[in-house]
Amino acid sequence: SSLIDFHFQYFLSFEYARQQLKSVNLASCHHIDDQAIKMLSSNCPNLESIDISWCLNITDNGIRSLAESCPKLSVFKAKGCTHVK
Repeated sequence: SSLIDFHFQYFLSFEYARQQLKSVNLASCHHIDDQAIKMLSSNCPNLESIDISWCLNITDNGIRSLAESCPKLSVFKAKGCTHVK
């Protein structure tokens, strides 16, 4: 998990990248959790599409942070997320 956190933090340190990110596919990234989703959603306000299918460590809390922080989000895929109601 710390390697994932490092990569997210490194990516999110670039203002231009954060503002330009519109789509992200994290499908089957088993180390992605609510904290990573919250970090992503709070730093990428222009996110329009996300696929978190089969990310088994994401719960309703992670989904909530996406809904609250990403007003442009129009494509959301979460197939197989067993902790999401």
